[in-house]
Amino acid sequence: MDSPTYTLYHGSGMGSTFTLALLHLFDIPHVVKEIKLDFSPAGIAFKDEQSRAYYAEMKNHNPLAQFPTLVKHEDNDKVALSETAAIALCQ
Repeated sequence: MDSPTYTLYHGSGMGSTFTLALLHLFDIPHVVKEIKLDFSPAGIAFKDEQSRAYYAEMKNHNPLAQFPTLVKHEDNDKVALSETAAIALCQ
């Protein structure tokens, strides 16, 4: 497998499973950063410190912190996509 050209910030139950399936189906080099969290009226509860770090990293690419967030790495540029339809249609 080539070096990863995409990073998917994945949260179970957050709509990123379709994007993950596309990456696998088309054998696209990628890295998955799973963010384990729960939502409550008090806010977001992270299940571990790694999830907290990935969430902060995701917010650097997508300040709205939407799931899924797919970051495409091209040369020194990074492009973030957060809508499933946009992700499915990107090249």
